[in-house]
Amino acid sequence: MIDDRGYFNQFKAPIFEASCKDHIDTVINHSTPYYGPLLYWLTRCSGAKYAMEIGVCKGWTSYFLASGVKDNMTRLGSGGQYFGI
Repeated sequence: MIDDRGYFNQFKAPIFEASCKDHIDTVINHSTPYYGPLLYWLTRCSGAKYAMEIGVCKGWTSYFLASGVKDNMTRLGSGGQYFGI
């Protein structure tokens, strides 16, 4: 795995940094800058109430999917859930 701990020092991205600040792991996966936000916006745009992810490593995509479901539930006001296998 690539050690990306200095990612935000080298590449300034305040919006992306803010979206990742609550994730527990400090190492940015090399696919995170692309797939995580994409999954978040696909979840939000589709209005998904449920998300299931098969195959979880460090939880980066899990974080973005679950955040999208949570934000949809806040906006739509009904129950939803994220499932990670």
